[in-house]
Amino acid sequence: MATFTGQLNANEIYSAIFNQIISQRIFDIDVAEPTLANRLRTDGTLYGDTKLFYSADILGSAAWGNDAEAANLLNLKRNETITAQPVTIDQFRQCMITVDEFLSKQAWTREGSFAQFNGILVGSLTQTKKVFDNGLINTFVGTRVSTAARANQTVDISDVPAIATAADVEATARIKGQRVSKLIADIFVELKDNRRDYNEFGFIRAYRPTELLVVWNAQQKNAITHLDLPTIFHKGDVRPLDGIEVDQRYFGTVGTAALAAANGTTHRTLVEADFGTAPNLVHVFPGDLIPAGQAAAANTYYTQDTTVICKMISVEGVPFMSGFEVGTSFFNPKSLTTNHYLTWGYNTLVALSEKPFVTIKMS
Repeated sequence: MATFTGQLNANEIYSAIFNQIISQRIFDIDVAEPTLANRLRTDGTLYGDTKLFYSADILGSAAWGNDAEAANLLNLKRNETITAQPVTIDQFRQCMITVDEFLSKQAWTREGSFAQFNGILVGSLTQTKKVFDNGLINTFVGTRVSTAARANQTVDISDVPAIATAADVEATARIKGQRVSKLIADIFVELKDNRRDYNEFGFIRAYRPTELLVVWNAQQKNAITHLDLPTIFHKGDVRPLDGIEVDQRYFGTVGTAALAAANGTTHRTLVEADFGTAPNLVHVFPGDLIPAGQAAAANTYYTQDTTVICKMISVEGVPFMSGFEVGTSFFNPKSLTTNHYLTWGYNTLVALSEKPFVTIKMS
């Protein structure tokens, strides 16, 4: 790749004169929209910092004793299962950029190009937050594992023949697709029933299909051809196979012990951080690879697992609160520079024990 070094080209006729720059353009900084984060985002305010989510199990019944029940008239029966789960806005981040309106302007041929340049630099604050939100939510959903009894299930493909011919490719995809589709359909049936084994409280619950969201490993979903998708998933307004697709790099297993040296291929970060030292400093966002040979603390990284097919969660099951988002600036009259800041708050991510959080993997 040729990089402009500031050397102008000599004129073909007058060698003492150098040809001028025709125009200058800076490209917009385009990043992916944090689709899953936006779907899970919920309201937060500047007043208070905690939302409480209350849950309770149902009661029990007993045989009625007719006249003998008169002696039990003053008995009390409270619901002792009521519990409250907090979600607190306790995380705060800031990014900044410095621009000026004077000396750096000399590098540009016209006002419009310079204004576009400064605008894109200041706009990169918002783009940075988008990348952070996207990685934060995607890695949380992609790596969390529920403790509920039925929350972790596997598609059994141990008897699927190995691919030997071109025809086997289609046959294998069809079998895998059918088994994935059947398992998801079965889980939807179970979630609509009165059960205790899909939430971490162990309370009896039934969940409406419309509140459920399938977060797909995009590559796993793409491996199942659309022609093989059973029509059961396209009945009425319930289309769970649509869901939200995220890249396979966000799915994995959290490392609960310190990592001595990343392998550079499957070890990814759960946090935004710097690795290495200047001039080889590498800045990473959640979901990025940790540079090979670098160490990471326990619970700050995960090992990518491409066998995860999807996560089935409730749209209310992972509250993502925005406490505030404020853009500010400070003009320094001494250096004639302006610092622009974007500061925001959000909650430590938790999954509500009231709601299902199902992981489906390929065997």
